[in-house]
Amino acid sequence: MINISKTELISLREKRNFTIPQIAEYYKITKEQAKRAMLESGLSTSTKGIKKNKFIIID
Repeated sequence: MINISKTELISLREKRNFTIPQIAEYYKITKEQAKRAMLESGLSTSTKGIKKNKFIIID
């Protein structure tokens, strides 16, 4: 299992313009896991919900 910070993931995606393969390489996970992490982190939603639950778990 891998613990990924939602705020860090959002920062990589939105501020540094990381692609899914770059995120997968950064966290040393598969592209599918990176895609799922992005979906679970709610990158397209507001940051209001992110503050409640700061970490997501990918297995």
